[in-house]
Amino acid sequence: MNCFTKTMLTLGIMTVCQNAVAFSPDCPAFPHYKPTNGPLALMNCDFHLQYQKHIDDMVKTFGAPFGRPVILDLGGTFVLKYNGQTEKVRVIPDSYHDMKTFGHALFSIYLVLSPESQGPLRDETKITLSGIKSHIEQSEAVLSTLELTPDEATLTRKLADAARQFLNQTLADNAYSPEKLRKFYDSTAATLDEVIMAAAKNELTLAEKTVDAWLNRMSPDEKSRLAIVVATVHQARARGLSLQYFEKKFGFHAGEGAQNENGFVVLESTFSEKEALEQLAKHYIDREAAGMILHDPERLQRDLLADATGRILNSKNITGDAAGYGSARSH
Repeated sequence: MNCFTKTMLTLGIMTVCQNAVAFSPDCPAFPHYKPTNGPLALMNCDFHLQYQKHIDDMVKTFGAPFGRPVILDLGGTFVLKYNGQTEKVRVIPDSYHDMKTFGHALFSIYLVLSPESQGPLRDETKITLSGIKSHIEQSEAVLSTLELTPDEATLTRKLADAARQFLNQTLADNAYSPEKLRKFYDSTAATLDEVIMAAAKNELTLAEKTVDAWLNRMSPDEKSRLAIVVATVHQARARGLSLQYFEKKFGFHAGEGAQNENGFVVLESTFSEKEALEQLAKHYIDREAAGMILHDPERLQRDLLADATGRILNSKNITGDAAGYGSARSH
């Protein structure tokens, strides 16, 4: 019996209920949604229970025979849910990670030296740089064993050689100079750009091969109902490879938040198949419900208060002293 029910039975225990540290919510399945107790909590529970039921029912149809085909990009692994089967393909090859690691060696040098003052190296800095140099040399020794094309191996070795030579000279001089660090990165910029281009080409080639093979199995109707889900890290860097690829391939457009999503869903920090499919179900349910209830299928893809907020803010002058705050803060 919860506090609300007890209070209705007798006013004599109202004080006890008010002072209680913990109590049972009236909607145990969703205990953190407010209001937590009373008839409003029960009414709210009706919504959440039915919403979850719709999600669960729709997820069962994804990839089922005669159901909606789904392609998921879960952090570089493409997953096809189609005709009752699940197929997974890793579209980020090992060569990407290998080349990226040599690029990280250049980044490590920056992270160690950029905070230093110009002049003699501190003992701690020399030890750290010596360790990085040793690891570069060990990695160079195994370069021939990596699954790189001859061109990729040549580019990667150029990066390693440049990094090792810079570290040798810096340690021999026993001194740090911001100007020399800048010249080092100027000298490696073109090679680093070629490495990045090679990595992007590899991933896009494999992505295209995988998706085309999957699409070739589908009928025109199945293709028209295909859903795409791309998982990214929280506040991912703009214009990610997968986003650009799927936008180009299917004519989608990923704008701010979920406002442009229609069968193309971008998720932050969600890399499990179960979570991705649940979010996709919410996407379709929200569009259908918003079309019926709010007369705009995209209405729930904006913040519910977004339109009202815009109208209110447009009627007010709230810039004042805050103008330019972000740009000033970044310097």
